[in-house]
Amino acid sequence: MDLRSPPFSGPPAPPVLPGPPPIGTPPPARDRVGVVAREWSLTLTRDVVDAGSVGIQLQNAGEDPHNLVVTLEPPVVFPDTPPGGRSDERVSLSPGRYLLFCSLEGHEAAGMSTTLRVE
Repeated sequence: MDLRSPPFSGPPAPPVLPGPPPIGTPPPARDRVGVVAREWSLTLTRDVVDAGSVGIQLQNAGEDPHNLVVTLEPPVVFPDTPPGGRSDERVSLSPGRYLLFCSLEGHEAAGMSTTLRVE
């Protein structure tokens, strides 16, 4: 027997995966959504939100300034946000689909648009 080797203890334990939430746990809030801006894309943290008052946060993870327009009437326009910056707005949304895009010159055409669904 080689005393320098540790004793064999079997295969490593499998990772512990989270189970379902406990009964009675409320579902995640769908009254807010993050929009991550990078060159040249907008990515939503969730695709669907509930109708009513919705908090929208623009997070600029890109290298250039970006803004965000939500196609309401009148449109909601987030200010130009510097790299690493954030801008927050709360808007009232009815059920439907809304186009979100960066309105800086050439950004929407380069792919900086997405659709948010409201139920």
